[in-house]
Amino acid sequence: MLLVMGYGFYMHLDQWRKIPHDKLTTVYSTKWDTGEYQTCETFNQPSQEKEPELDCATGDLPKVFVVRFWGRTYVPGRSNLVVHTWRCRKNGDADPVITCEYLSGTLPPIGR
Repeated sequence: MLLVMGYGFYMHLDQWRKIPHDKLTTVYSTKWDTGEYQTCETFNQPSQEKEPELDCATGDLPKVFVVRFWGRTYVPGRSNLVVHTWRCRKNGDADPVITCEYLSGTLPPIGR
């Protein structure tokens, strides 16, 4: 019984973006200074298919970093076309290199 209640409490905290998720992530961005914030996006992709791709700006070649997401990068039952928007901060060289807070999740405009 306690195990079920504990799992339910964890899921509730996760739904309210109080549980961090550290993931190896492909990041697309231009020059990004330590301490700087950028608005970034990910598609609603199951992480077992491939690592998340965080699009912060079209720019340099993609780089792979550990990113801490405060929110789910994949929401079951939602379309793979749903775009999650994040406010992300470059932390420097220590892991996680980037920390992102969830802002919203919507379908992209037609033609994107």
